Amino acid sequence: MNTEEIREIAIDSSSAYYNYLDQNEKGIQEVEVFELEYLESRDLFIKLRLSAKLFDTEALFFKNYRNNKKYDTGQVKVVEYDGDKNILLIKPSIELMDEFQNLKHSDIKVISDLKFLIQRVKTWFELNGADIALPLKTSSLKETFDSIRFIPGKEFQPSLNQKQSLENIFINPFSYVWGAPGTGKTQFVLSYAVLHYISNNKKVAILAPTNNSIEQVLRGVIKMTDKAGSDRTKILRLGTPSKKFAEEFPDVCEEKGVQKNLQEIDKQISILERVISYDNAIEEIKIKEKNLRIFDTLLYAYQKKLKIKDEVDNKINLKKRKEIDIKFKNEEIKKILNDKNIIERKKNSILYTVSKFFSSSSKYEDQLEVVQSKIINAYKDLDFYNYEYESLDRELNAEQVSFEKANSNVLNILSNLKGLFIEYTNYEPQIADLSEKNLEEVKSVIKSLLRKEKEEREIDSHLIQEYKQIPIQQIQYELTKYINLRNKLAAASTEERLKSVQVIACTLDGYIGRYTESKLNVDHIFLDEAGYANIIKTLTIFNHRVPVTLLGDHMQLPPVCEINDSDIKGEAKYKNMFLWAQSAIHLDHIFVRDRDTCLNQYLNNIPFNPIDIKKTSLNATYRFGNNLALILGQHVYNRQFTSLNPIGETQILYIDAKKIEGLKSRISSNEVQAIGKIVENLKRLNQEDFVILTPYKKQIKLLNTQLPKERNDLKILTVHGSQGREWDTVILSVVDTSDKWFVDSTILASKGLNLVNTAVSRAKKQLIIVCDKSYWINQNGQLLTDLIRNGKEIKN
Repeated sequence: MNTEEIREIAIDSSSAYYNYLDQNEKGIQEVEVFELEYLESRDLFIKLRLSAKLFDTEALFFKNYRNNKKYDTGQVKVVEYDGDKNILLIKPSIELMDEFQNLKHSDIKVISDLKFLIQRVKTWFELNGADIALPLKTSSLKETFDSIRFIPGKEFQPSLNQKQSLENIFINPFSYVWGAPGTGKTQFVLSYAVLHYISNNKKVAILAPTNNSIEQVLRGVIKMTDKAGSDRTKILRLGTPSKKFAEEFPDVCEEKGVQKNLQEIDKQISILERVISYDNAIEEIKIKEKNLRIFDTLLYAYQKKLKIKDEVDNKINLKKRKEIDIKFKNEEIKKILNDKNIIERKKNSILYTVSKFFSSSSKYEDQLEVVQSKIINAYKDLDFYNYEYESLDRELNAEQVSFEKANSNVLNILSNLKGLFIEYTNYEPQIADLSEKNLEEVKSVIKSLLRKEKEEREIDSHLIQEYKQIPIQQIQYELTKYINLRNKLAAASTEERLKSVQVIACTLDGYIGRYTESKLNVDHIFLDEAGYANIIKTLTIFNHRVPVTLLGDHMQLPPVCEINDSDIKGEAKYKNMFLWAQSAIHLDHIFVRDRDTCLNQYLNNIPFNPIDIKKTSLNATYRFGNNLALILGQHVYNRQFTSLNPIGETQILYIDAKKIEGLKSRISSNEVQAIGKIVENLKRLNQEDFVILTPYKKQIKLLNTQLPKERNDLKILTVHGSQGREWDTVILSVVDTSDKWFVDSTILASKGLNLVNTAVSRAKKQLIIVCDKSYWINQNGQLLTDLIRNGKEIKN
């Protein structure tokens, strides 16, 4: 196919895939609820313990199986997500409270829609699909690859096969380094290639299909770059890291990429702070409730002040009236005195003296006597008025002093109240304006805020249950660690770092999302776990005209595609879906074969046959023992596959668990019971690095119910969930007998050989197979059968 044909089928398959998922309600992350608890509160708060980490808390919706309805986060609010404990706290709206009453954990699922990732691929090809091509340019370090400086020490010297793979990387524009788990693809081949580019001041990109795989790859690379003395700041992991990776390698993570992680860290900081301060916070609430009574004291003091103010005003009015009385009395006395003067003048006149000589009249004398009496009485009244005035003045002064004291008391209480509730002013500024005029209003606001704070602490009570077994010193240590981690993560700008870093690492989806409208400025692109990456996403790295190297194991699990092969084969609209279903290692075929040939090669499970890609093989594993390597060599890899594990043989054990369920039930209760005993024994021996794997989700449910601690610690996984990881002990729950499908290593269509190989090759020290022995011991040609025949039985 030419470039335009590839672009067209990429866009078409993306549209078809999106529509299929949308119509069939797939392409979503369905997270089961292990535990459901209603919190004691005035409102309806529900605590959910989840079966898996949430991909994104913003793209959630909830399905209620009681009424078969779905609700988005506008209807059911996400109050809090504790990533450490995998607990989600939700609050349904008032209108939905009845629909969320009396639910069991099995009545609800948490769902995240991931179809946007497919739309993003389609957009990439619409914008960039015309520019893809197989690389023709070899490495700029082609002439110097034989001068790679290996780290001193026997344990760091690459094998002959690993050196051949390094040569392949540097002399061919398109290379594939194949190797089973533990063969040194990352720690030796990829790491030394990266170190050679770094030492020559070149830049490379490392991609992988999943978060787990990119972080597993980086752990291996960083281990070697640390040994070589290379600064970690030369490596930048784009995108959102896991909490554990961010804690281990904060200087490798980008600021923007960890922004979401920073938000999660902030949440964890908040959670731990609230756990630590819970008892004090409850006590503070009680104190605040007690302090609310001060409003009553203030109201009483204010009313007393008003009463005194009324008395002061009354005394002032009385004093003013008395001043008027005194004024009028003085005017009255003045008038009387004037009358007296007139009478005295008349009395002393010549006319009155002559008239009195001729008569006995005493007219003016009598008048003077009356006036004199009036004067005496008026002065008495005036003296009394002055006395009353002075008394009122003294009383007024006393009342004014009382008023000042009352006013000062009110102001002191006001100031005290503002101080007691000052933290609330951040939410309600009017509290800072508390005065006599808005007492009741502010009191109502504070009561409302206090009620809200109590409700929040009621929510926090569930945290105490989760952390009550953890010493406070450990919680404080975790808090300090989170704070330090946050400070480190927020220290650098991504755009600035991209200018100077020499290794850019991210998932394929992260790369597609970030580089839709730009290109990586690198000298070489590496794709690890390429067997698990599909063709369509891997094609997006072929528009840079730089060498490309795939690393992986095509005998492990292939990419996941929701559309099954029978639909791809039978329906014309799905003919192009092989781009999503086929491993990236077959990618070179689409540039030299037509569409139908490529489709038929996929449907007929034609083995990997490189055309333009140059392959080298790694035949010795360091992960597991030679006994397991020999069995895998017979069934999966070539017979030259061996082990160089210095620890020795991998212990292969099996336990008989008779299948009692019907065919195609995809569950085995006896296996679950047996695994429970195995886990108890491992814990007793302090062998905590273990995982329980099974091909079937139904069996996962049974295991989760039986082993809640392991469920909460995410130690129960599907085989797909284990891709790219390793444990000391792997426990494999087989489930099937004659109805076998995913564990049937003889049927190409089931990919059973890949699945069983992936599961057992996760084990470093010990593999424990739990199955119906009476069936599997007699299945000639099956990988599981040979493992059991070469293993040792654990007796119940």
